[in-house]
Amino acid sequence: MRILVGMLAHQLHSEVVRRVHSQQWGGHDGYDVLTMWGGDIRPDEDRFQAVTRKYQDLQRMFLAGHWDALLTVEQDMLIPPDALVRLAQLVEDGADIAYALYVWRYDAQHWWSAHPHIEADADGKPWFSSLCHFPDQARAHWGQPVIVDGLGFGCTLITRQVLTRLPFRQSHGDHCHDTALALDAKAEGFIQICDTGAVCGHMLDATRVIWPDPTSVSICVCRLSEVVRVAPGAKVPVASVDPRNPNR
Repeated sequence: MRILVGMLAHQLHSEVVRRVHSQQWGGHDGYDVLTMWGGDIRPDEDRFQAVTRKYQDLQRMFLAGHWDALLTVEQDMLIPPDALVRLAQLVEDGADIAYALYVWRYDAQHWWSAHPHIEADADGKPWFSSLCHFPDQARAHWGQPVIVDGLGFGCTLITRQVLTRLPFRQSHGDHCHDTALALDAKAEGFIQICDTGAVCGHMLDATRVIWPDPTSVSICVCRLSEVVRVAPGAKVPVASVDPRNPNR
């Protein structure tokens, strides 16, 4: 499998770069890394539109090349050393989009990035249900691949088949291209899986990182650490979480 790692950045921490360039990848084709620099926002854009435009540029570059899948890595993400191997294995096993796991870093919202259910309302505004909203299931499935509806491009492997059929686009005004892709992929019947054993840190600043924590009373509360390595969990069979039946 030929992989392009795509990063959009206006600044990069050395540990982010080290982790991207030292993946445990045994593919004979290796993998390529493309960093698209710049934090520019045009006068007629908001930040969501600017980010979407840059990902559209990345998508065009990918489709013009010879790669089989695109791994997106955000500039504030500390990915595990086997992230690429784990996500590529999910694709080999049938996933069209494979996600690693991290937490949002909003002040009052540290949801897990794995979302078993995403839906758009009548006005097109998406609503979300994170795996961490179902603590018993989240703990039971910790370290496992879980079927999801998306979400997030922090560390995500997307196949050429998806990128050929689904252009990156902005969804509702206050949501970015990752939400739109998740909804579009769901509508098209693409298989989306999150490996909750591919655990990533989300950097708050140059020294502080937040992580998913299944051991806390409220697992939507993250764990804080310094910039350190984390050992990912073991792979076990894929599980499915039904947000309408959290006790299943």
